Amino acid sequence: MAALPFAKLFFLGIRQASKPFASLIKTSARESEFVRTKVLQPIGQGSHWVTVMMKRLTLDSKRRDVKPLDPAEAVAAGAELIGEVFVYSVAALIVINEYLSSAAKSAEKEAKQTEKIRSLVAALEIVEQRLDELQETQTQLLAQTEDMAIRLAAVTKKGKG
Repeated sequence: MAALPFAKLFFLGIRQASKPFASLIKTSARESEFVRTKVLQPIGQGSHWVTVMMKRLTLDSKRRDVKPLDPAEAVAAGAELIGEVFVYSVAALIVINEYLSSAAKSAEKEAKQTEKIRSLVAALEIVEQRLDELQETQTQLLAQTEDMAIRLAAVTKKGKG
């Protein structure tokens, strides 16, 4: 039976929980005057400029001026972008974690396989050495058998002669 992927379920839960956190970040950012004017508004204007320019480039428009958003719309666009970046960042971190975990498991599996191969090679070398010893013993026994056969033939020849 396969084990439950608790880590994957945990990270899926984190990703789902990141959405309400993104909303909380957007709401908190909108309440601070400094964040609204110095962070969200420029981000919203920049996002609007990039979006308009990309649309114009895809439509082959020669017009290059972009009418800025009104401050409230820029703050809303900036807050939305910050929220999306947060959610996607969490998702990216989860994917990176999955990749690193998978790579570590793969490396561990490869190390075990390498060790198994080394063990088999060592065993094979021992078997080859033993085979060489047995072949040498066989050669010696054959030589002794031939010598004994020659002696027996000589004794048998003497006994008949």
